[in-house]
Amino acid sequence: MHPDGKAYGFDRGRRVFVPGSIPGETLTIMMEKRQIGYFVAEIMLIEQASPNRITPFCKHAGLCGGCNWQHIAYTHQLTLKSEIISEALIKQQIEFKIIALVIPSPMQIQFRNRTEYTFSSSRWFYESEGKVIDPVGRLALGFNPEGMTERIIDIEECWLQPHPAHHFSRLAKELAILHQLEFWNPRLKTGLIRNLELKNNTANQWMLLVGFTQDDPRIGQYMKDLKDKLPKETQLFFTILNDATKALGGEVAPFEQASGELLEFSGKLKFRIRPSGFYQTNPLQASILFKMVSELAAAKAEDIVYDLYTGAGTIALHVAHHANFVIGIEANENSIEDANYNAQINGIANVRFIQGDVLATFTSDFVDSNPKPSIVILDPPRSGTLIVLNKTTLYAHQHPLIDVCCNPSAIAKHINMLTTAYSMACIQNIDMFPHTHHIETVVKLVRRSDWQ
Repeated sequence: MHPDGKAYGFDRGRRVFVPGSIPGETLTIMMEKRQIGYFVAEIMLIEQASPNRITPFCKHAGLCGGCNWQHIAYTHQLTLKSEIISEALIKQQIEFKIIALVIPSPMQIQFRNRTEYTFSSSRWFYESEGKVIDPVGRLALGFNPEGMTERIIDIEECWLQPHPAHHFSRLAKELAILHQLEFWNPRLKTGLIRNLELKNNTANQWMLLVGFTQDDPRIGQYMKDLKDKLPKETQLFFTILNDATKALGGEVAPFEQASGELLEFSGKLKFRIRPSGFYQTNPLQASILFKMVSELAAAKAEDIVYDLYTGAGTIALHVAHHANFVIGIEANENSIEDANYNAQINGIANVRFIQGDVLATFTSDFVDSNPKPSIVILDPPRSGTLIVLNKTTLYAHQHPLIDVCCNPSAIAKHINMLTTAYSMACIQNIDMFPHTHHIETVVKLVRRSDWQ
């Protein structure tokens, strides 16, 4: 299984990727297209199916790019994810013992707290539909087919978020048609209504954010009708996008009265969720992740902890209960606002959050002018920036290092960069995204005794 979640085989020495297959199956395939260095094929007949093959639960499986492993039994998904991590470590020649079983997600459907839909004036059609000429029939609100960023499937069901998320999305589309709002055309870059974002917490409270490409007198009436048809406690927001070609950006404004936040709980801590903020998209599993990182860090009353790429301070605040002091660094201004707010509502004073690019902030001068860290926690950025980051990490001379990453190849490369000074004490994988190839990995690295 490739790290991007596609099974593959070889034909006369050429690698052939077969979407929708499972390692170990016998298939009749048809070569579809040739890419640089590999081929992509389509399954024509499954001659011998894997015992782990199941029937997908969503009608859009196989076309929608959201849940590309629905055809694989969940327990086997966890096995494959563990193998992907192992292969990434082997490729980097990293020594490791048997990797612990992947921690499964408490929920395998309706586990997300956020989805973002895109409006489109020209939806992607299934082959069985034939050519659809009716302009209304061509309108879509949904997601991209896998690998097709300018195509949108009209999503008629979705199992990512809890009920009533899908009802909200259908309502938003129906009212947009009723008010004759022009749907976004990704090819021509025209249209008024662009995207819809849904957020919820585990208490099943909701906020909706509608993105428009420009100001228009019809927006007010559309938003009023939408608000009237939503449950009373649902918060509604809108934004006029700074750049119509991008689904993010622009000042977020509440429509009528809205508190502007939801609260999410992780253990005894509570965190703010805002329309423009970020919280881990699998909140139940996120609580397990935060606890795991805190336990691996094993901070004591004398420890100074640096949390790089701290986001809204979720990990930093979990660790702060045990540490002397925690410094969190994060580039995103909205996230820093949330981090400070979260510290305040939880009554945690032994933290300081700094807004700034981590590479520009976490330098040797910064380490010299602040309490020197005894523990560093980081979610590494793109591998190209790790060399600079590692120099400061080594200079800080902390012990240990907790590395959190959602990219197996990237975390294996990062560990490899540090093997002269560190050894891997522990590695644990946790499934944040069921029915996809994505896997979160937490690694604890400790100083080698012979490193100077």
